[in-house]
Amino acid sequence: IGSVAARIYRADTDRIDYVGLYLRRRLQVVNSRNISEPEFVFSGSGSALFCRRAMLEDVRLSSEYLDDTFFAYWEDVDLAWRAQLRGGRCLFAPAAVAHHIGSASQGGQVHLVNKSAFIQRHAWKNRYLILTKNAPAGVLLALLPWLLLAEFLYWPYLLFRIPHRLPVFFQAHIDYLRLFRNTIQKRRCIQRNRQIGTREVLRFFKGF
Repeated sequence: IGSVAARIYRADTDRIDYVGLYLRRRLQVVNSRNISEPEFVFSGSGSALFCRRAMLEDVRLSSEYLDDTFFAYWEDVDLAWRAQLRGGRCLFAPAAVAHHIGSASQGGQVHLVNKSAFIQRHAWKNRYLILTKNAPAGVLLALLPWLLLAEFLYWPYLLFRIPHRLPVFFQAHIDYLRLFRNTIQKRRCIQRNRQIGTREVLRFFKGF
């Protein structure tokens, strides 16, 4: 076991915020349907995640546990990818309970479309960095139709929902291209040292 995920409630409520997490094929995280029994999952939320030191040392790249190029948003998912690829499993422990003020730094705006331009820029950039850095070639191939469909739907959604943020979306792509070479270097190290195959990675994906 490399890490333990908690059952996390929204602050001052009895509403579940996070339990064990899986991945959607469009590359979003989704809660497990199980909220009461221990199970191995892809990850837990970075808001309350217990990590074994040996796992952190095992997945460290240079001096980084969390990737500095991510800055914010998805850095916990990136850590989970690296841990899983090295065989560091994540156990959801429902008896571990926490309360979380979601997006407190964003005035409680949970949905990405309502967050600040600064956070949106990092979130969009980091989505591409996650795949480039961590997904084995076989996983990329298996996910390609879903990822292309997500992109096809996402652009018009942004155009009609938050058209004033399209420049931020373009800037996120520029940021990604600027970081591409460095990310590929990290990818080589991660893929060279991974200990699970494509089939095991694909088990972490649940639905579109």
